[in-house]
Amino acid sequence: MEVKCISDSACGPFNYGCASNANPADVGQTEADSARLITNVIQTDCIAGLNSLEKGSVAAIVTSPPYNIGKKYQGSDDNKDDYLSWMRSVLVACKRALADNGHFFLQVGGIPKRPLIPWEVLTEALSAGFVLQNQIVWVKSIAIEKKTYGHFKPINSKRFLNHLYEFIFDLTDNGAAPIDRLAVGVPFIDESNIRRFRHKENLRCQGDVWFIPYDTIQSNKERYNHPTVFPVALPEMCIKFSGIPQGSLVVDPFVGTGTTLVACKRLQMNGIGFDISPEYCKMAEERLLGSNPITEQETPVATPNRNVARMATAASRPVIGSDF
Repeated sequence: MEVKCISDSACGPFNYGCASNANPADVGQTEADSARLITNVIQTDCIAGLNSLEKGSVAAIVTSPPYNIGKKYQGSDDNKDDYLSWMRSVLVACKRALADNGHFFLQVGGIPKRPLIPWEVLTEALSAGFVLQNQIVWVKSIAIEKKTYGHFKPINSKRFLNHLYEFIFDLTDNGAAPIDRLAVGVPFIDESNIRRFRHKENLRCQGDVWFIPYDTIQSNKERYNHPTVFPVALPEMCIKFSGIPQGSLVVDPFVGTGTTLVACKRLQMNGIGFDISPEYCKMAEERLLGSNPITEQETPVATPNRNVARMATAASRPVIGSDF
């Protein structure tokens, strides 16, 4: 299958140098940043795209594959008879591309009639050679003291509850990849705990349950006509949690309308995304260039590490995938 970069710059089949040819004002970077960082949307099959990358060149993968539940995507079938064997091939390609100390954040969920989808996909990931280092529960909506926070899709059923969460599986090569827990930390309610637990700042690990709500939307257009867009805060938190330094390479093999690459741009990471749909690729490119009329409101702009000491620690790790 042809690998096609949809940028207008003619810098080779993957156009790795396209950031240096872009107008820095268009991508929100300085001249130096634009020469150093890239965010590329490449129209191709995910396996072909992953296999085209140098082995071990990717610092982090953040993605959400189709769940095989009949969702209507542009240019793809979400109803495969060979879904799990196909996913195994995708996961093997991810394993090949990921660095030995890299993180693969696999976001996947089930539906009330098929709640085992995440575990079936995880089984394939383990068979492909990954180790489950962290299991994170992504909570979309929660009710506390009769008040609801967040958004969910209600179902009308006499058998099932509304489904309010999905999973983020943090997969690594050996279960010992470094992380930066406080990069996605939360403050203590009782600030006396800072001294009690010998913390250097008012931050603690927030644990493995992440409440990341969707913004309120009024139409499908506000999620870029894509049935399963996750909030920008989700890939942002994954990238920050991984502790990789700025300039590392992050890949999304199911990039859709570019949410992971938006997070890469905000966090000053190199980003590459693959998708077979020309419509989604075009929309992702427009999003990255700021020409899409829909405003990005999911989460405020953040930095990969909030503390100078942690930034120094991250900087001591090699930048993976920065030399194309």
